[in-house]
Amino acid sequence: MADDRLLLHAGPFPQGLVVEVKEGLRQFSDEVVLGADKEWAKLVEAKPNVFDGVIWSALSVIPTGGELRMEIQQSTYRYQMFTHFTEAGLALPQEQRANALGTAGILLSSEGRALVGRRSTKLATCPGLWHLMPAGTVDKPDIGAVLMAELKEECGLLPTEIEDPEVLGVLSTGEQQGGKPEIVWTLRLKLTEEEVLQRCHESAVDKGEHDEIAFVRPEDVASVASSYVDLAAAALSFFARTAQG
Repeated sequence: MADDRLLLHAGPFPQGLVVEVKEGLRQFSDEVVLGADKEWAKLVEAKPNVFDGVIWSALSVIPTGGELRMEIQQSTYRYQMFTHFTEAGLALPQEQRANALGTAGILLSSEGRALVGRRSTKLATCPGLWHLMPAGTVDKPDIGAVLMAELKEECGLLPTEIEDPEVLGVLSTGEQQGGKPEIVWTLRLKLTEEEVLQRCHESAVDKGEHDEIAFVRPEDVASVASSYVDLAAAALSFFARTAQG
């Protein structure tokens, strides 16, 4: 069964997402800085090409009626790795962790089914599990634009082909991915499943992330949740309930 505890803020939010960007880099306690630096040094030794790239931290998430308001601030990958993927980091209170934002979309064909991809077995995170397409880490403050870039990269689709994208809710990745928050959207297409699959195969930029892609009925996912990324199973199951009214 999908884990409903991963649902942090239930929508949908028809009035959209309002993001306030706090200036500067996020500041952490001396304890977190020291721990992050030590863990980063170990990671660099093991993987010399690893890059301490930009992430965006969720400082606050406030649902107000039909609108979702967020405050975010720039941080870096080392703080995500320490506060979400080490024993010491996971022991920190949630507000002291990086809360590195991700985003994903439930992409619906004209037939009403959702696109999912089985993650490559060569990937370090959640190999072999089915996940939402598109999905990715938020590396720019415009969260919607990040998702649309993933849509082009993973699916070969254009933002203009999406009808009225809507924020479905905020979910946690759970223990599987360090309890990071993710903004999940509902993305509706006029394209058929056959047309979408053709675009994925012919126009997607990143064809190596998924070993297989398919369309599923969101209401069927709860019974096979163990074969899905936890966040994807929770998001699809929640969407199915909201769609049923």
